[in-house]
Formats: sequence, structure tokens, C-alpha cells
Amino acid sequence: MDTEPTDEELLPKPEMPFCCDSGCDTCVMDDYAEQMRQWRFDVAKIRAERAAAQAAQKEGAT
Repeated sequence: MDTEPTDEELLPKPEMPFCCDSGCDTCVMDDYAEQMRQWRFDVAKIRAERAAAQAAQKEGAT
């Protein structure tokens, strides 16, 4: 039985930046939050594509 890869095995997670906690208008953590949102979206897309490919493969095998 194959095990599903973890999210980070599918796509490397963005690295958390260092925040200076100075209250910058454009904080690196704002950028990181956007990168994480995109990463979660991309991982979900990869998982959906993998599931569709597996389903198509099963249909072809029957």
C-alpha cells in the first residue's frame, strides 16, 4: 500500500522570514502569509491532480 506524501514532500514550504517587530508598513510576515496561502492552494491543486490521475488509472485498469 502506497502512503500519501506529506504536503512538504509535494512542494517545499516557504521559509519563515525573520521579523524585526518594528511595525513596518510592509512586514515580511505579511509577505509570508501570502506565500503560505499560495502554498496551501498549490498543494491542494497537486493533491487534486494526483487524485484525478489515480482515478483515471483505476478506470483504465478495469
